[in-house]
Amino acid sequence: MSSNEKIIIDDPNHNSNMMTELDPYSKVDGLVIRIAIFGEQKCGKTALINCYLQKDFSLEKQDTILNIYAKKIKVAKYPVTLVLCEVSEDVSDLSLLSQIAGEAHIIFLCYSL
Repeated sequence: MSSNEKIIIDDPNHNSNMMTELDPYSKVDGLVIRIAIFGEQKCGKTALINCYLQKDFSLEKQDTILNIYAKKIKVAKYPVTLVLCEVSEDVSDLSLLSQIAGEAHIIFLCYSL
């Protein structure tokens, strides 16, 4: 994993308000929904994700190439893990982009006007 990639999990059963690293090889209980978020730099992808995961909005810009986040939620008493993959336009590896898009259940395209 390169220094521009990080995997973070927001676990409601964890005692801290801080998000902790997710072991990508750990067993996940319940349904997993993969969400890919593609877009140009500085269009607000990270702000959108942070607003959802941390209930915080910041105007501070963060340079991102590839970040993967996970959040455990309950839907009708069933465990669901949302895996959010944030991808910048700077990712030039087409096989990686194809894999991320191909594994996603939901794709968001973000851009600024």
